[in-house]
Amino acid sequence: IVGFCGETEQQHEDTLSLMREVVYDQAFMFKYSTRERTHAHRNYEDDVPEKVKSRRLSEVISTFYDESEKKNLSEIGKLHLVLVEGPSKKNQAELVGRSCNNKKIIFPSKALRDNQASSSSSRAHPSRGDYVLTRVTSSSAQ
Repeated sequence: IVGFCGETEQQHEDTLSLMREVVYDQAFMFKYSTRERTHAHRNYEDDVPEKVKSRRLSEVISTFYDESEKKNLSEIGKLHLVLVEGPSKKNQAELVGRSCNNKKIIFPSKALRDNQASSSSSRAHPSRGDYVLTRVTSSSAQ
């Protein structure tokens, strides 16, 4: 939450610095707003101007995505065991799943060799609940 009562520019800069150091995988980022019947509403003055809150929130969001993109780029070339969640919403020729570090991985839906089958030529398409070893070939900020 940016722009909480009394937040200084130095405190905001400290937040950005912490985000760059920790490199969070996910974040819920919001501007502070008063809510009636809360401790802050009864005891603090909402003294950070709305324009300042908006600027700070933009900086927090930008910092989060910049750092996330750098971290995700470092995954290119690495292998991940992915738990298949199902078809991609954007492209039915792709599947989506989660790696062991809870990163969303989108990969082509293609038949894989079935190691459980008696015939070595048997192939099966992965489906929800299957684990697939996937190499990361590209990344985005999310």
